[in-house]
Amino acid sequence: VKSAADFVAWARTTASGQATFGSPGAGTPPHLLGALFASRAGIALQHVPYQGGPPAVVDLIGGRISAVFLPEGLLRQQHAARSVRVLATSGTERSRFLPDVPTFVEQGFADVVLREWFAFFLPGGASDATIERAAASVRQAAADPELAGALAGLAMAAAASSPAQMADRIAAERQHWTPIIRAAGITIDS
Repeated sequence: VKSAADFVAWARTTASGQATFGSPGAGTPPHLLGALFASRAGIALQHVPYQGGPPAVVDLIGGRISAVFLPEGLLRQQHAARSVRVLATSGTERSRFLPDVPTFVEQGFADVVLREWFAFFLPGGASDATIERAAASVRQAAADPELAGALAGLAMAAAASSPAQMADRIAAERQHWTPIIRAAGITIDS
């Protein structure tokens, strides 16, 4: 198996329940991505939730699961060492951290796209002044070259947005993922 298409062909010839994928837990973005890929590829993949990504990588290398959907930072070393083969990344363009790996989009899965992101939240009812001070601190941290270097070591990049932009992103993500979650029957314990 050397591509997403090869994996799909393999999964179609595998006994029911034997084509598996690990994620860092039920309901996590990698779980959703795996469900989206399976749906768009028309294959059955059994989800195996883990308590974090590293145990899933161990089981992948040990042959106990067929595939993983994880942040690329958890697989870069194993990919370089050739102990795992990363078949695709989930951005709209190739990852700067794994430039030799094509995206799902490049391999014909046009809407199998997910870029994980993290956000800082404050308690409900925080004042506008507190929100703006926190947002300014995040913007300042995101522009710090030392932080950028540390995050690059984890295959991550810092990017700041405004509170309004974050609210819009959350609304867009909810609109995008809700039908996918419902169609796949995903629950927090699936």
